[in-house]
Amino acid sequence: GMSGAGSPIKISHTLGSGLLTHRTLDALPSFGITTRPCSDLDATHVIFGRVLPDDSSRDFLQACLDLPTYSMDRPSTPTEVPRTVGERASEEAASRVFAAQRDFFRGAAKTFGDS
Repeated sequence: GMSGAGSPIKISHTLGSGLLTHRTLDALPSFGITTRPCSDLDATHVIFGRVLPDDSSRDFLQACLDLPTYSMDRPSTPTEVPRTVGERASEEAASRVFAAQRDFFRGAAKTFGDS
């Protein structure tokens, strides 16, 4: 957005979850969705939207929170551990989110004449 003086308004990532954010000066069509306030992103990312609050978006954000994330505490060699139903569901949800993002950006690229 723009302020009354015509200069851009910087929105902070401290507003919480559901913010659509993109790394500043990154030409790639990648974005993130915040799941919590994160002031560290203010220096390197810009907010360009927000997930509309309704039941399905709350379910989506909860599914994002339930996804496994990278941790420095993980062992360097993976161990074979039987996966639970919840872990398999999380992996499936992550796969669906990735596929939806990929399809969206491919469609957008085709709309703009990119292939």
